[in-house]
Amino acid sequence: MTQKQQENFLKNAILIVDHTKTSLIALVDLDLQNKCLTFEQFLNKNQHEAYHLCYNRSKCCQCVLSYSLPSVRVIHPAQLELLYDKLSPKLTCHGRIVKLRTLPPVCCSLAQTRISTNVLDITLARCILTNFCHEVFWYSCLTFQRKTLEDFLNANKHTIYHLMHHNTNCCQCPLGFVFPCDRPQINQLQWNTMFSSLLLPCANDRKRSYNGTTSICSVSATPWISIHHLDLNLQGVLLQYCCPLRKSVTDLADIRNVNYGHVQEARMSDADYKQVFDEIENNLTAIASVCGNKGEVKQNLQDLQKRTLDKTLCLQYQNSLLEHFRYVNEMKYNLDIYCKEVRSSVGNFKTDISEKISKLANEQTIAAVANDVKDLKIRIPRKLNMYYIQSRREKRAVQHSLAKSARQCKEKSKEVEQKVDFVVESIGDLKMSIDTRFDTVENTVEMMSKNVEELAISIPEKFERCIEEKGNYILSNHIVDLITISKL
Repeated sequence: MTQKQQENFLKNAILIVDHTKTSLIALVDLDLQNKCLTFEQFLNKNQHEAYHLCYNRSKCCQCVLSYSLPSVRVIHPAQLELLYDKLSPKLTCHGRIVKLRTLPPVCCSLAQTRISTNVLDITLARCILTNFCHEVFWYSCLTFQRKTLEDFLNANKHTIYHLMHHNTNCCQCPLGFVFPCDRPQINQLQWNTMFSSLLLPCANDRKRSYNGTTSICSVSATPWISIHHLDLNLQGVLLQYCCPLRKSVTDLADIRNVNYGHVQEARMSDADYKQVFDEIENNLTAIASVCGNKGEVKQNLQDLQKRTLDKTLCLQYQNSLLEHFRYVNEMKYNLDIYCKEVRSSVGNFKTDISEKISKLANEQTIAAVANDVKDLKIRIPRKLNMYYIQSRREKRAVQHSLAKSARQCKEKSKEVEQKVDFVVESIGDLKMSIDTRFDTVENTVEMMSKNVEELAISIPEKFERCIEEKGNYILSNHIVDLITISKL
């Protein structure tokens, strides 16, 4: 590694870390200035959206039913806690629902008191600009350029057209045209909102087959259209693909990731350094033009080019970079260890769960059998008592019926006295027979009661013997015998 390559790398690091960060923060400050807000007020205003850029898997206490969660996580929890005070007072709705009490502590938190934009790094600055600072990008495209939204749409009509027709050439496509996206970004309704004025199609378009859709050359931007006519999602798409300032912010963040965050060694050739420097200079100059400090930025870049890094400063930056690399490697090593521990813990957890489930199943089986036997001991006397009461009721009913029949027989005329006498005698014989049968039923009930008392004594002994012998089969046979006896 030569000294020159090392200096190139360190100058590139200074250019990315210091100048790029300063440039992005200046753009955030410009947006705050245009909105007449402090950074603390700005964060409080966008707290809900910022929270879900970090926690995008579940809704929070401020979400309405129609709120759509972001598809990907953009901010890390540590970065979010850098902006918001998790110990700050919460909204009244936060603690009313039990499930909301388990949300992360940053939910509905206020911004850190007297926070400034100096706490932002390149990643956070880019995130804030692309998600919450649409106005500063519109300012660079419209007010700064002294154009209207109608002019902007007409100037970018071809690109916007292919945000809807992402894989179909039009009459204005040059040879080898590369489509801006691989899937539709806007729909027909949004296109009709932006372009509603009709024009005469061009000669090339008249030669093309008509498929029922309006051609690009036959429309122009809607007269007097303003930003308020566009929804936030459409604004974000237009700025992403048509705003040069937004592209500069994205390019700077990408250069930082490729040429600083994921480098393999701390050196850079002259050709690579010149290429990266030119790209960064163009993007920084574009941002500085909007922020009004273009001269200052150019002078700083020239000073960095002419500056010779002394040995002490080189070692300082080198040690800083080496410490960064060491931290990254340590994080990777710790992640590997954590993954192994998690896999091992999951395996042990599965084994413990299987054993506990098996043990629990055996205990539940024994408890179920014991409960069945206990219920049987209770149900048998109850059924016998029910049978006894039912037989007594039947006997009383028969006696009542006989008495009623006797009274009716006595009231009959003398002409049927002989028949009445015969009926009375027959009824007397029937009564004697019924009494004999009821005596037999009472004897049977008494015998069954004695058998139940004997069973109540013998069942616990047999059950304990079955458990000690661990013979489920013997236990089931005893239960079947008990049920058979109870049916007798």
